[in-house]
Amino acid sequence: MPRAFSGALSPDGRQVAYEEISTAFITGPLNKMSQWRHYRGGRTHPVRVMDLASHGVRKLPWTDSNDTDPMWMGDRVFFLSDRDVTVNLYAWSASTGEVEQLTRHEDFDIMSASAGGGAVVYEQAGYLHLFDPATSRSNRLRVQVNGDLPWARARFDNVAPLIRDMALSPGGVRAAFAARGEIFTFPTGKGDQRNLTRSPGVHDHSPAWSPDGSQVAWLSDEGGEYRLMVGDPLGLGAPRALDLPGTSFFAQPSWSPDGKHILLADNHLTLWTVAMESGAATRVDTDTYADPGRGFDAVWSPDSRWVAYSKSLDSHLRAIFAYSLETGRSVRLTDGLSDAVAPAFDAGGRYLFFLASTNYGLQSGWRNPGGHRHGVQPVLGDDREE
Repeated sequence: MPRAFSGALSPDGRQVAYEEISTAFITGPLNKMSQWRHYRGGRTHPVRVMDLASHGVRKLPWTDSNDTDPMWMGDRVFFLSDRDVTVNLYAWSASTGEVEQLTRHEDFDIMSASAGGGAVVYEQAGYLHLFDPATSRSNRLRVQVNGDLPWARARFDNVAPLIRDMALSPGGVRAAFAARGEIFTFPTGKGDQRNLTRSPGVHDHSPAWSPDGSQVAWLSDEGGEYRLMVGDPLGLGAPRALDLPGTSFFAQPSWSPDGKHILLADNHLTLWTVAMESGAATRVDTDTYADPGRGFDAVWSPDSRWVAYSKSLDSHLRAIFAYSLETGRSVRLTDGLSDAVAPAFDAGGRYLFFLASTNYGLQSGWRNPGGHRHGVQPVLGDDREE
């Protein structure tokens, strides 16, 4: 051969299919990622077949395309070509001299291919595909690599440095912790620690105690999407699972004082209540903007009839709202001329306190490099009379 770049011997060893030169900007047979797509310059070339006895050379049918990766199977030469714009798999029959297109990908090129075991394997769109010449069908392979990696092996682990959420029981007898995807409860005095979840492959987080301390709620992605779990703090029975609306990330569960509802927020800026008896979820409100570091600060009224929260206005200043569980409607309590956050009911439920920037002017937000300065401004009123 006067020159050759890559090639493959026929099964009987009498012929070789080869490329004389490389495609533009390819420096070696394995360096396929640098090829120039749709290149039509002087380095375009056909696949050739040489008879090793006579040194006769046949050029496969070709017109100004990049033909690469010749492979022999039987009396056919398989190769890659962009003669129809996108690189696909073709085959040339040594007996008939005809070329047949075998794959018809239209989006991404076939980057490389190899023949063996009666099939052709090739890479396209980041996936491996197997072409069967007997059926002329191509199937995408599912590749799963299970590495025996030290950090992935089952082991005992100290989760104390990995605690992310914690909650003290109403009576102060036990505390709940979320650490490394598990929910634990510990006694504050004597007693046993309990792992309520025992699910190493599941993300359990955000424990919250019921008002009477008889139950713990948390969020779990077991099954693929987040659900609200409610279980015994000693882990003696299977927890109850409540479906949540949509496929969002949920956080910040908070029980109503009467234990009949749980308040939740999701990453789509929506505030929800979930009824413990029926499991029904009700949308409270959706925030206007995703301002960093600012949230609903939602709180229950002592009689469980109202939820107070802050929400961004069109001006990016936040206002205080109150949602009535009885009517299903929200009422804005502040005028929006100041930045109002952090609502809090007094123990008797007659007053709602919050922080407001009435002594700071109209501009108070996360974009202000001066930060936040809030005064305390109570809203006087009996929410039971409204």
